[in-house]
Amino acid sequence: MSVRLSKVLAAQLPCSRREAEQYIANGWVRVNGAVVEWPQHPIDGERVELDPDARLEPVLPATLVWHKPADCDATLPAALPADGRARSASDPSPQRVLQRHFRHLQLLFPLETAASGIVLLTQNAALAARLGEDHGRYEQECIVEVRGDTVAGGLAGIAQGQGATPPLPSAVKVSWQSEQRLRIAAKGLRPGQLQALCAAAGLQTVSIRRIRLGRRPVAGLAPGEWRYLGSEERI
Repeated sequence: MSVRLSKVLAAQLPCSRREAEQYIANGWVRVNGAVVEWPQHPIDGERVELDPDARLEPVLPATLVWHKPADCDATLPAALPADGRARSASDPSPQRVLQRHFRHLQLLFPLETAASGIVLLTQNAALAARLGEDHGRYEQECIVEVRGDTVAGGLAGIAQGQGATPPLPSAVKVSWQSEQRLRIAAKGLRPGQLQALCAAAGLQTVSIRRIRLGRRPVAGLAPGEWRYLGSEERI
C-alpha cells in the first residue's frame, strides 16, 4: 500500500509533516535518486533521501524575467520550457531551478505574439495585483522597425499619443534611431497601441522589441533566456 512522500519523510527524519512538505516542495528530496517536489507523491518501498545541504525554507512563489522571442505566444503553458536549459548564465539569483516554478505563472505586461522583448511571469498573486493596478506607472521602452513616410507632424503626433486607444496616461518619448527604426518609451502601453501610434503617423510597423520594462532592461538576456527576479529588485 502506498504512502504519501511527506508522511514517509516525516517519519524517516523525523520531523513534522509541515517541515517534510517544505523540504519536498523546495526540491531537497529524492526518490530512487530523482528529485520529487510533490508531497503527495506515492511511496511504496522506494528509497527516500534528503539532500545533505537541505535547509528548511518557506515555499515562496517565483517571478521570472523572460526575453520573449518573436512569434511566440507567451500565454501558452509550453512557451517557456520547464527546465533550466534556458536560464541565463548571468542570473545572479542563488535560487535552484524547480519544476513548480513553471506552474500557474501569470503573464504581466504582455506583448503581441509577433513582438519580442522583456516580459514578467509570476506566481505571486499580490505582485500581479499590484502591477496590474499600477500598470500606467511603469514606462516601457521599445525599438520599433517601421516602413513608409511620416505624415506632417507625425512624430509630434506619436509624442502626443495620437491613435492610441485607450489614451496613454502621459506623453510619449519618441526619436529616430535610424531611417527605419524608432525608439519609443511610454507608460501604460498595451498590445496594439504602438502599431496604432505609428499608423496615425503614416508608418507601418514591421517589428517591435521591448528593451526595458520599468527599471528592468532586457540586456543580458538572449531571446528565449530567462532569470529569476530577486526579492530585492524593483520593477
